[in-house]
Amino acid sequence: MTKVYHRTYHARRAQVDKIRDLLEGDDRLKQQGSIYLPKPEGLTQQQYTRYLAGASLFNTTERTLRGLVGAATRNLPILELPSRLEPMR
Repeated sequence: MTKVYHRTYHARRAQVDKIRDLLEGDDRLKQQGSIYLPKPEGLTQQQYTRYLAGASLFNTTERTLRGLVGAATRNLPILELPSRLEPMR
């Protein structure tokens, strides 16, 4: 595996991780705890655990992803090549 990353890798990595966690669903977000649901001041750990267990998410991430993939693949791509590259078709 490579150890050299594109200059934007670290900036995008956090965004990709969030999307993957959302695709996994509520349980994954609850496993991540305070990353997605910060602990309010004044709550004990036991209270926070109950608070976290009662949290819910209306997750439309997978449906949005499927819709975007469908929109991108609905029509066949139009490939226009310069005449000198036409033999490569």
